Amino acid sequence: MEEIQNNTDSDYHDSFEILTFDLNSKEIFGLNVFKVHEVLKRPDITRIPNAPLGLKGNISLRGEIIPVVGLSELMGLGSSDDDSQGILIVSEINEKMIGLLVNRVDKIVRVNWNAIEDVGNILDQSAHDIVGIVNIEEKLVSIIDIENVLCKVFSFDSGAVIKGVVTKNINVLFVDDSLVARKKINEVLEKMGINAYSANNGVEAFEKLKSLTNIGTKIDLVLSDIEMPKMNGYELVSKIKASNLLKDIPILMFSSLSTNVNRQQAEKMGIQDYVVKFHMEELSEKILKVVN
Repeated sequence: MEEIQNNTDSDYHDSFEILTFDLNSKEIFGLNVFKVHEVLKRPDITRIPNAPLGLKGNISLRGEIIPVVGLSELMGLGSSDDDSQGILIVSEINEKMIGLLVNRVDKIVRVNWNAIEDVGNILDQSAHDIVGIVNIEEKLVSIIDIENVLCKVFSFDSGAVIKGVVTKNINVLFVDDSLVARKKINEVLEKMGINAYSANNGVEAFEKLKSLTNIGTKIDLVLSDIEMPKMNGYELVSKIKASNLLKDIPILMFSSLSTNVNRQQAEKMGIQDYVVKFHMEELSEKILKVVN
């Protein structure tokens, strides 16, 4: 068993660490180390009758029951029932512990956020499970959109329950590299009667924010993810705060990174509040608090 030590220093603004691993393909995949709790040899898994595709069963880890999924099956890369899927990555996603079966874990590598290529405009169906690609030692590593993958098995929200609607004209710009997150955020904002503008990454969000402001469209709130290619959420916040034109716009963070470290970093940067994905009811409550 190997516990993953998260690097919590200020370098996270410019770079982050990914754990690389293999599935049933020649492709190399990566997952943010902040989402990795530990790595285990494949334990005995208690099967669940009539479980959906990809849900392999449960394990008991130090008294906690943790569901286990086969990443290769969920991503359309073949079965995860054979012995080749011999490693379990225990991941904390949206405040839930989930086991991810993989073939082999390789190493932890630090990469710059701006080195990640955005794949948001790729239309191939398999690309929806990938949020970015980065070149590491002359090999391409695909960064997994783990929320999108796991939403095929688990429900991470409460049906977009909202705390109320706005009674005035409100404009919100939200930015997230995850397709499933953008859909859920847009659904909530629509139900709340809010005008929504979206972006896939920090670079796109900052340019859109400047353009909208310059044509006289007042943005009342920016809602930002943290993990994004090209420019992460922390860097986006720094650029907004440094701009005389934009510095007074309130900002909410909406991220699957649920550690106190990330909350404290957001607070230190002057962000109004921090909501963990996909707590949509709480998100609507925080939005109302800010815009009202």
